[in-house]
Amino acid sequence: MKAKLILVVFIQSVYLCLTDAQNIIIEGDNPLVANGGDRKVIACKVVSGVANGENPDLKWYDNRGSVVTTSGRIFVLSQSATDLKLLLNDVQEDDAGSYNCTGFINGQLQSAHVVVKTKMPLIITEEQAPRTQLFPEGGSARIKCAPQGQVSVSWRDRNGTRIESSHDRYVISPGYLEIPNVNRTDDGMYQCVVIGGGDFEVVKITVTVTVPPQIVKPPTAQSVSVGEAARFECVATAKPAPKYYWYFNSITLELTGERYNISRDAGVLIIKKVIKDDAGTYKCVARSTDKSDEKDAALTVLVPPQINKLDNATGDEGTSATIKCTAYGEPIPKITWMKEGTSVEITDGTQIDNSDIVASQVTRPDRMEVEGSLQISNLKSSDAGFYICKATNEAKSVEKSAYLSVQYKPNFSKVMKDVMYSWGGQSTNIKCIATGVPSADISWAKEGQEINAGDQYYSLKSVTIGEDTESTLTVSVDFSNEGIVFGVYTCKAGNAIGESTKNFTLQRADPPPSPSAQLKETTPISITFDVNIPKTFNGPPVQEIEVRYSNAQPRKERVGKPYPIVVLSKPYGDYPLKFNLQWNTPNNGGFPISSVYVKYAQVEVFPNKSASNEFQRKEYISGWNPPITVDGAATAYEITGLKPSSYYEVEVTAVNNKGTSDARAFIFVTSKVQSSGYVGFAQALLPSKLVLTMATVLWACLGILL
Repeated sequence: MKAKLILVVFIQSVYLCLTDAQNIIIEGDNPLVANGGDRKVIACKVVSGVANGENPDLKWYDNRGSVVTTSGRIFVLSQSATDLKLLLNDVQEDDAGSYNCTGFINGQLQSAHVVVKTKMPLIITEEQAPRTQLFPEGGSARIKCAPQGQVSVSWRDRNGTRIESSHDRYVISPGYLEIPNVNRTDDGMYQCVVIGGGDFEVVKITVTVTVPPQIVKPPTAQSVSVGEAARFECVATAKPAPKYYWYFNSITLELTGERYNISRDAGVLIIKKVIKDDAGTYKCVARSTDKSDEKDAALTVLVPPQINKLDNATGDEGTSATIKCTAYGEPIPKITWMKEGTSVEITDGTQIDNSDIVASQVTRPDRMEVEGSLQISNLKSSDAGFYICKATNEAKSVEKSAYLSVQYKPNFSKVMKDVMYSWGGQSTNIKCIATGVPSADISWAKEGQEINAGDQYYSLKSVTIGEDTESTLTVSVDFSNEGIVFGVYTCKAGNAIGESTKNFTLQRADPPPSPSAQLKETTPISITFDVNIPKTFNGPPVQEIEVRYSNAQPRKERVGKPYPIVVLSKPYGDYPLKFNLQWNTPNNGGFPISSVYVKYAQVEVFPNKSASNEFQRKEYISGWNPPITVDGAATAYEITGLKPSSYYEVEVTAVNNKGTSDARAFIFVTSKVQSSGYVGFAQALLPSKLVLTMATVLWACLGILL
């Protein structure tokens, strides 16, 4: 902005001669002194010599000899024909001079004049001496202070000390103080002292030595998943402190908008919620004065993997089968495999520990997709199970399971007894358990002679659960057929893949001797006996006892692993993220239960329930979690970390020093909405009083079920 240095100027008056008559006068001071910016009124009047009705035609002439009109900063105002006022508004320096008032008196031109002197304040404008002046480091700083008019100028340094013209650091020239090779230590306040017209002014000038921006901490490349926030930071040194601006790719417009948080002072750019189109290059520009520096960094937008397709597979024993898994993501994910229940990861290529297993994958860049294949050759029944496909990229990993079914000829359970015992008057069950896919059909023969349902002395019953088929041959022994029924029995199990056979021997044994019992202890809820078991002859040791109470059904006490646990909870959970699992106290098999194992896995179920109104598993969504160990006396456990509206299969098994109970699957579903407050449950164990009226201990030999 430009302005003028106005000096106090006194304009010498030039007096014009008035006519002798002095009919026209100017009222007030003459000369008239007016300060800059003032408003002045000068009256010109006719005081005599005007005849009645005569118009003197008064006029004012300015200091340049021009007639003053009724408009403008300097104008006239007529009060009457004999009174004409001159008005000076906002007096300026060049208003100084002689002003004349003229008129006609009796036809003769007469005039009067007034000399106006102006006195202006000493003002140094921003244009003449900028109050803040910037100079780049290393250059020559020319500090400007150039007032107009007849003035003298002197300088003072940052400490207020007068700078002499002979100073070895500073160079004084008209209108400037020069500092060669300026550096940051020259920053500060300098004073320009201006003297003129009897007045003086001290102009304070702030000198800043500028340093061009240099980015010392450039933004770094980011890899961010869709929906997450991305943060870039840029730090630069500069003087004055820089401002930061951000640009995307080759777009020249600065980044703005609600999707961004941008700090001009801190150099931070935050993209609140990244989308795929945000991928690209982000440029940071640091600006200070007219200088700038810039650096850029790339943003990679990641799309977490999704497994689009994974199908179960089936193969015959000795052949091969392939499980295929298709996944999508950006970058394209990598696929690895793992068999459920193992910790060995299966990667691409032939596996070192098993050359029958080969993994491979093919990428489709145009779809951002990968298809992984797991091929297993020379299939064995042990290859059957769930296989986990794991898709991984820089964003995350996801897993999904597929089931490999291996069809194989039946094989027999190792827990079956090869030798059975019986005697006249008893019925003996011979159990044959065969495992195969498809499930086995079982037939029986005695010493080559096929046994059919309904044959004398025999009855048959078969049950198939999953891959296991259990066939029970019941042999009725009486004293008339002992020579017929004892001997070797053959169980033949077959399916579409092949057949297998197993022999069982039924031997004659003496009836078990009678035991004796002696009362040892009674409590309000129990009675304890010491039982004496006599030594048996021509037969196996005693394996089971039956304790019979009054008003109760006979109950067998098996010596061995615990009986299966029965889950008591309802299948519909009360909570979205947890489930209260309750179960019965199982029969311990004659030995204390040391612990209870709880394991669960997320599953998908069929739309329709089973005939017993239970959920039916369609496939596993996740692998089994590691078994959770619970105290053997516990009958409840709270499963946490679940998902809302999700189905889970759980297995609860009991353990004693003889083994682990058989598992029974139970499927439940979590609730949809988070429950408010807490929903508790209580179990009341009501004491009961048992009165033992009669105890009969019946003994049975191995393999004889009463």
